[in-house]
Amino acid sequence: MSNSATRRLSRKSRAAVSRAACELSPLENRRLLSVSIGPDGYTTFGPSADSNVWYVSNSAGSDGNSGSQAAPFKTIAKAKSMMRNGMPDQMLLKKGDVWNELIGGWSRSGRSPTEMTLIGSYGTGARPLIRTNGSDFSGITMSGGTGQQIRYVAVQGLEFIDNTHDGTESGHGIRMQHPGSHFYIEDVKISNFKDGITIGQEAPNPGVSNVTVRRSVIVDNWQKKSGGPSQGIYASGTTNGLLIEENVFDRNGWKEGVAGAEKTVFNHNMYINEGAQGVVIRDNITTRASLRGILTRGGGVVTGNVTARNSIAIETWGDAIIDNNVALENGDISEVYPMGVGIQVLENGGDASITNNIVAHDRSGYTHNVVGIKVWYGLNSATVTDNVVYDWRRPFIYYDQSTSIDMNFSDNQLQTDDDFHGVFVHRGSPSHPSQDFADNTFWSPRAQPFYLGSNYQNWNTYRATTDDNTSQFFRKNYLDPNRELGSYNAFLGGAGTFEAFIANARNMSRDTYDPNFTTEPVIAYIRQGFGLGAGVGTDVYVLPSDSDAGEPAAAGGAGEFTLYRTGSTAAELTFNYSIAGTATYGTDYSTSIPQTGSITFPAGAASVTVSFMPIADSQSEDPETVDFRILAGTGYDVGAPANSSISIKDGNGGGLPPDLPLPDPDDGGGWIPFPVDPIGSGTGLKGEYFENSTFTGNPLAIRLDPNVNYNYGSGAPTGIVTEPDTFSVRWTGYIISDLTGEHLFRVSADDGVRVYVDDILVANTLGEVQYGGDANGDGIVNISDFAIVAANFNQSPREFAQGDFTGDGNVDINDFALLASRFNTSAPPPANPFESGSVRLEGSYRVDIRVEYVERNNNAHVQLFWTKPGEEEAIIPMGNLFPPDGFNGGTPGRPAASSIAASAPPKGDDTMFSSTPISEELFENAEAVTA
Repeated sequence: MSNSATRRLSRKSRAAVSRAACELSPLENRRLLSVSIGPDGYTTFGPSADSNVWYVSNSAGSDGNSGSQAAPFKTIAKAKSMMRNGMPDQMLLKKGDVWNELIGGWSRSGRSPTEMTLIGSYGTGARPLIRTNGSDFSGITMSGGTGQQIRYVAVQGLEFIDNTHDGTESGHGIRMQHPGSHFYIEDVKISNFKDGITIGQEAPNPGVSNVTVRRSVIVDNWQKKSGGPSQGIYASGTTNGLLIEENVFDRNGWKEGVAGAEKTVFNHNMYINEGAQGVVIRDNITTRASLRGILTRGGGVVTGNVTARNSIAIETWGDAIIDNNVALENGDISEVYPMGVGIQVLENGGDASITNNIVAHDRSGYTHNVVGIKVWYGLNSATVTDNVVYDWRRPFIYYDQSTSIDMNFSDNQLQTDDDFHGVFVHRGSPSHPSQDFADNTFWSPRAQPFYLGSNYQNWNTYRATTDDNTSQFFRKNYLDPNRELGSYNAFLGGAGTFEAFIANARNMSRDTYDPNFTTEPVIAYIRQGFGLGAGVGTDVYVLPSDSDAGEPAAAGGAGEFTLYRTGSTAAELTFNYSIAGTATYGTDYSTSIPQTGSITFPAGAASVTVSFMPIADSQSEDPETVDFRILAGTGYDVGAPANSSISIKDGNGGGLPPDLPLPDPDDGGGWIPFPVDPIGSGTGLKGEYFENSTFTGNPLAIRLDPNVNYNYGSGAPTGIVTEPDTFSVRWTGYIISDLTGEHLFRVSADDGVRVYVDDILVANTLGEVQYGGDANGDGIVNISDFAIVAANFNQSPREFAQGDFTGDGNVDINDFALLASRFNTSAPPPANPFESGSVRLEGSYRVDIRVEYVERNNNAHVQLFWTKPGEEEAIIPMGNLFPPDGFNGGTPGRPAASSIAASAPPKGDDTMFSSTPISEELFENAEAVTA
């Protein structure tokens, strides 16, 4: 949430959301302290001095044995009979073994939260498998009676399956309904039951408290409709303290192809009933549920989860914090039941906070019951900030039954290409004083895309009705907004399908744990596609720079990849990589680097190359591929493209690979193609004109300039009232080329100019670049600079020498933070002037461009050229230049009348070198905003 949004949020909403967080977080922390997480992220239960440890092996044991690891029991029943109540005893089942025997009823407690009784496993191989053979009994049951509580029980490293379930039995994988506390479930797999895990009894019966379910796989639990609802996990309203983290939930509540077991609105992956308290659901993968991926009618914290292909991703009631989740590709329950909801909150008079979530790509085949984020009546307040809803019909809906709730809707990005529904639907009173709307970006092709009260309205009416003067209406262009779980799996080197990803995630266990199939890297990958990466300021990406690889007989020679980094090149940077593909490393090709490892960009280098040489053989083969992939690491973000492939042509007449099918748009809203800016449709760059040479203070003018090709002579730019020898201009926007390859950028300027392309400094005739923090220019950031910042703190307008290191005209906390981060460091040496530099551009892809020009004395001119691959040098034309997203024009720059002349033009006449006229109509259109 932005600072302005924070200020707008009323005291009532702030208090409510803070209260919810304070009530939930301490409980979560206490619970985590009750167990010991090892280096591998799993819990290690070390036996106490007085623990009894009993080993069980169905394949190698005997109930006449001692029960030691060397002489294990055979049956679970025998080991279970040896377990003592109130003691930290352990019953361990051998991995790889299979039992047609239940653990059944369990009534023994451990000693304390740090000395639990453990039902676990030992050895190597697959989890011990407990098959229930179609009975109504559960794999393990703690239920019945209201007598002495059961406490401190851990179940770890086991698999439960109802191997003959026909959709009518009522068994559960794990059933915890006896009054008690401190139940710990970890690394358990449960499938093919009516319900995977059931927690607690219904009121007025006593409940269950302090339950943890983590790093488990709960999949394919189902029931026919005649047998009642079916859930992956169910917790009753009497549950108090529930942590569900880092699990995989998939395809619970229904079974494809079984009559009577179709999806219904009553079955979910997670169902936490109304009344449950202290609920934390975090870092789970939850996919393909009958209806909801996550339903918590008890409210709570829902954070860091990845949901996909559910009908409703996340639904909460009451006090709730929904933060940093990703919801993808939700769709219909069935062909006759339209649905597709990303996040919805409702009822119970609670306070809901929905922040930093991404909802993208609905898959519904219908036009109703589809919405990205939905806020219902019945709440006290709702905070909806910093969310992205993309390619989803009806990105946002607020239903107001009678009275308006206290709501803050700010800093969200809502974008859809659906021209039928509203991009923003408010069925209430959007002008109500308790509701604030600000700093959002909207896009829809519909002429009247805002539904307010009971009618569709245009952009201007929305702003007037909501008093929203800070939001914008334009199409945002993202780096790669179509990322999903299939493309992430391809990014890792696997098949590019959802099914391939979820198969890997479902295979997770302590012995097969792969952090690539957890939520954190998936969320980072999706967020980076929307320009919401780790924020370190550097992307690393890869492109093929020599694709003519072939076996020597094919005269193809070596292949080559070039790795690029954006941002500063002042220091060296190390990134991680892997090499894969259909070609075999060391057999089909050789290279000087390992198959996986790290590579370092030297200081000053924006690119490095990796080459490989095909190895000849006598076999006739189809072309084989070498795939280079950038992996995650520290100090950089994985950019796009993150992987690249080169085919090795066969030297013995092998065939050509088949054409690959195009991606399936999967019905629904479809995917928005990228880029959306056609080459040649550019309107120029945003120009900001300053009265000084340091780009500080408020600009004298902001306007749309066709390109960078001006001769100011001895005067100032036309219409700019300033001294002709002490002004500066900053042009910003982005550039698109129609060609792929190295582009040479060159400047010609009097007095000086800096040019950044994709945040890479490609030209600098200004010499020294000011070092943020070194206000007095003595080469070191020290107490003297601190004194300058302190003396000018919270004052404006201010320049760099007065402490404005960020160039916004103010000396504020951002300038102080920059100084503090560099305190007692030396400024880099002055840069040597250079007029040109190269950057590789990918055809049809946008990259940022920034040009900073300074005039200090006498005549003034500035030109920006480029040389595209295989072409002659030319001024970069207007058609390839675009202003920043959301910039609506301003006053256009004056078109030129002649090329540069021997004599200076009249003072004050800013002419362009080109004689091409620019129509006034073009600039008027550039300023228009589509409603």
